[in-house]
Amino acid sequence: MEISWSNLRNWGGESLREDAKNCFYPVIIENEQIIGFGDVLDESEHPESQTVLHGEKYYVYPIDINGVERKWRYARQSVDGIKHLLRVRRKQDGKGFEVEIGKDFGIYRTVWVDPRYDANEYGTKIVKSLVPNCNFDFPKSLYNVYDCIYSVIGKDKNAIVLDFFAGSGTTAHAVLELNKKDDGNRQFILCEQLDYVKCVTVERVKNVIKSNGHGSFNYFELLQWNESFIRQIEQSQNLEALWDIWQKIQSKAHLSYKVDPKTINANASEFKDLSLQDQKRFLLEVLDKNALYVNYSEIDDAEYAVTEEDKRLNHQFYKGEA
Repeated sequence: MEISWSNLRNWGGESLREDAKNCFYPVIIENEQIIGFGDVLDESEHPESQTVLHGEKYYVYPIDINGVERKWRYARQSVDGIKHLLRVRRKQDGKGFEVEIGKDFGIYRTVWVDPRYDANEYGTKIVKSLVPNCNFDFPKSLYNVYDCIYSVIGKDKNAIVLDFFAGSGTTAHAVLELNKKDDGNRQFILCEQLDYVKCVTVERVKNVIKSNGHGSFNYFELLQWNESFIRQIEQSQNLEALWDIWQKIQSKAHLSYKVDPKTINANASEFKDLSLQDQKRFLLEVLDKNALYVNYSEIDDAEYAVTEEDKRLNHQFYKGEA
């Protein structure tokens, strides 16, 4: 978040001295630096001006240009805790100082309005410039994603960002841009199951790395059990075989949501109640809705019996310095 400076003195409604008695005290300045804070003034005490010189020190009070006594935005008992957020600014006429606060924290607004969040200008056009021969519908604005990521890990140069729905690769692009800006070492993990991943996502990330002059990434296709399950389902001719397949599906993949047998046959209460053909339809629907990929790529563990054919599905597509 960029630091936005504003006057420590309150203004507008309920900003007068009498609205908060503990908020009227001097900010003590020496050599144009804040060195401390004075005590709250008694109601009967009224400074002669907004900035009062005491020896080599300046006492600055929350008095506006019209001479109205107002209050600081922080009470005396809490102002020491935000001293590091304050700075001194000499007035234009040279007669005294203003005290400003610059917050490096805060709540992001619910609605962001900025030309750089335009998805066409900074989404579609950016993708086309990086991957001119492939189309991708409705990529997000790079700067929309960049600002989202920055709001969370802007100060963490070693963060890892996970995007389960990578799309055109905007998240990776944003992480790489953030690393480029502050020489960070953030990493990204992208997951995508649709076929544009090779044409758009991978090519975009590769080209961003080349243009930035540094960075690397590994690209893998995960071992896919769907095809073998589908072949088994199609070839099965008895209920026992289909039951066995159903058990394997449940054990080898996490079901992100369940398929109710009643969607296949209203009279069924569980998988075993379905007919042979209905069980096949049920199993195929489960596979379709869950897109059951199991990430056993690049492993030699005998427990999973990953074959050489399976391993050939995996790609170490782009690795190393650009």
